[in-house]
Amino acid sequence: MHTVIFVFEALVAIFSMLAGIFWMSAAYGHTIGYPWEETRRVPLAGLLEHQAKWNGRAAVCASIAATCQALSFLFEHYVPIMMTAY
Repeated sequence: MHTVIFVFEALVAIFSMLAGIFWMSAAYGHTIGYPWEETRRVPLAGLLEHQAKWNGRAAVCASIAATCQALSFLFEHYVPIMMTAY
């Protein structure tokens, strides 16, 4: 049971950090790349497209993190109560 909770909490942390990175990229108008690549400023002409792309990805990551957090809460609090009830 503790392993399941740990996995969900790790996923919450990973997807929350990804959402933050993606939203910062959209807000500041910089590209995202590999660590060895240099980020570039997005030209004004492509900024709206860039923001739509990365805001969407950030929202998906945030919703995955919220789902994992809800499942973590369920396994940590509700499942032990149900197991002792039977």
